[in-house]
Amino acid sequence: MNRRKPQLLFLRAVAAFYLNVAGLHFISGGGIITVALRELVRSCNSIISKLYFVQQFARTKDISQLEEREKDEI
Repeated sequence: MNRRKPQLLFLRAVAAFYLNVAGLHFISGGGIITVALRELVRSCNSIISKLYFVQQFARTKDISQLEEREKDEI
């Protein structure tokens, strides 16, 4: 459960960010601000996908290390 709390906080932060972007888009009514926000969202999506990949890689590495330890114990 302790491992999931940071993930939950991260997801909440991401959701809050996107809601703020949506609010700014609505207030701005389009134009240059909309283009800048779209680029910001693309950048954040790229960062989030990279973080997800790193997290999955770390989890896979942890699982493989646990499997190796179990083999060594047997």
